[in-house]
Amino acid sequence: MCGIFGIVASSESNLDQKDLRRLILAFFKLSERRGKDASGLIAVGPESFDVYKSPIRASKMIQTKYFGEILDDALKRYGEGKSFCVSGHTRMVTGGSESSSHNNQPVLKDEMALLHNGIIVNESILWSNNTHLKRKFEVDSEILLSLISEKESVNPNLLRSLRDSISQVKGANTFALFRNNENFIYLNSSNRSLYLLCIDRGLTLFSSEKNVLTNGIKSVSKFAKRADLSKLIHADPKSIYKINISNAFIKEYFSGNETKSEKENTLEKNRTIKDSTPAVKQDSFVILDNSFSKIELELKLNTEKIKNLKRCSRCILPETFPNITFNSEGVCQYCTSFEKIPLMGLENLIDLSKNFHTPNREDCLIPLSGGRDSCYGLHFVKEEVGLNPVAFTYDWGFVTDQARRNISRICGELNVEHILVAADIRRKRQNVRKNVSAWLAKPDVSMVPLFMAGDKFFFKYASILKKEMKLSSIIFSQNALEMTNFKTGFANIDETSKHKKLHGLSASNQLRLIVHYTKNFLSNPKYINDTLADTALAYMYYYMKGRDYLLLFDYIEWEEEKIIATIKDTYDWEGSVEGRSTWRIGDGTAPFYNYIYLKHSGFCENDTFRSNQIRAGLLDRKTALNYVLQENVIGAESLKWYFDTISINAQSALQVINSTFTKF
Repeated sequence: MCGIFGIVASSESNLDQKDLRRLILAFFKLSERRGKDASGLIAVGPESFDVYKSPIRASKMIQTKYFGEILDDALKRYGEGKSFCVSGHTRMVTGGSESSSHNNQPVLKDEMALLHNGIIVNESILWSNNTHLKRKFEVDSEILLSLISEKESVNPNLLRSLRDSISQVKGANTFALFRNNENFIYLNSSNRSLYLLCIDRGLTLFSSEKNVLTNGIKSVSKFAKRADLSKLIHADPKSIYKINISNAFIKEYFSGNETKSEKENTLEKNRTIKDSTPAVKQDSFVILDNSFSKIELELKLNTEKIKNLKRCSRCILPETFPNITFNSEGVCQYCTSFEKIPLMGLENLIDLSKNFHTPNREDCLIPLSGGRDSCYGLHFVKEEVGLNPVAFTYDWGFVTDQARRNISRICGELNVEHILVAADIRRKRQNVRKNVSAWLAKPDVSMVPLFMAGDKFFFKYASILKKEMKLSSIIFSQNALEMTNFKTGFANIDETSKHKKLHGLSASNQLRLIVHYTKNFLSNPKYINDTLADTALAYMYYYMKGRDYLLLFDYIEWEEEKIIATIKDTYDWEGSVEGRSTWRIGDGTAPFYNYIYLKHSGFCENDTFRSNQIRAGLLDRKTALNYVLQENVIGAESLKWYFDTISINAQSALQVINSTFTKF
């Protein structure tokens, strides 16, 4: 979920200090897209680890005096004939607030320093099974250091202790470990999110993303000329890699091949850890009383009126669905005009995949939200189709904790490299807060999609990664059952004749939608804020960008029970903490906007999803009605998470919604 990188250069490398400075700065800047919440570095000297951590993005951290002082000292030592060893980390927060330096990377404990990318999904189990271990921080990385320390106290051998401890943690994780009396960096990645390159004698680089490493090299012409990328090591999950800081040599240890006599260049004198992280003045936040009891008090759906809505006699779309009409038999136009699109078949997908399958390297990109369908899609593409996928997630600040754990589980189990592109999450959340606040000033159901504009950059970064990694295809796991054209329908956009299209609008309706939004912006000046550029770009990527991807479920049947059973049984996949639904569990905005739709019209996304299943012959009407009664339960826990995340008072917001939309 974060970015890890490092440079080790010995006196034999014959490199100039300016080039080393240029390279480490390039690594920090290139890694920033993997996490913008915090950043840190560690420089290894003969007598100390110099550490600096900050709850700011890397591009700002590298401009600080603390960063400059540590880097200058490391380069000075190099100029005096000693090794240069500087590593860095760009963090996207998944556990442990970035406002506490102890939670930022590198994590320091028991004379060790750890850089960690990923999520240890069984962290709480490991702590509960080892109650004798003392926990000091919130971040999940700490448990690995505690396990290592315990094993070292019984049988000192850092390599073996690290291996044994790593075997206990679950999920997709990449680690870089330093210890005060060791002259090595120890590296491991459970899902191959680690690349190492020895450019020539005395110079070794590593990174959790290939493009960071290769583009960093390209930024310095001397490195680009010397680098032989055919020697690039793509980490084996079963191996631990040890970089000797004195000479920059890499040694690979497969399971069990370390020896008792392994004492290469271990320091006789222990280093000390010098943490130069200053006390940071905390931002002032509005303290919100978004208690469960207050939220529950405001959840006021009239379920009886919703049950009594007139619905299509074939599907379950209600009379409140925008632009809906019923014939004399009570059947809606979506059912009468429905034509099932024939599947292209697994055989065709396998035949097609032969064109872009590349043995021994990644050949396709699988967008991964952590939800039901994308997790199954990653499983299916690797295990059933036989491709070598890379998983990709765009986190814009509203990916749920369950989704992040699911991503870590499945990538770890499948040994699939996972690339996360993190937005400027603080800014994205501020954008949502501004748009929600503007909407609450003048509620209009047609403007609700503004709350989700920030996630549409998913498509942009998928295309960028495909090009960067020279992959042959992008395979999304969305399917036609997810069509929710009522969202534009409330803006008087009628796409009835084009309802088979998953994304996009006809050219004329694109223009109508722009006109509709413009009128609403002008009638509510609070919408005219610094989020407009973000919203406009999101509109372009979602509605106007050409399709450059395949859809898995254009080829195979969407089978709900099979999908859920597969991912739960094989990967311990987590569903929603509330209600029956397993859809949208990766999207923290869904409970809020679905509550608005239910209050306004008595239906939400679940009704359209189940109706599409009925038309496709995958579900009967009675079962669909029973399902939505359970799925359309909006719980206080998910709403609390959302309102806390955007710093809005939940009770006040729900009171506005309830007083505006009184029908249900």
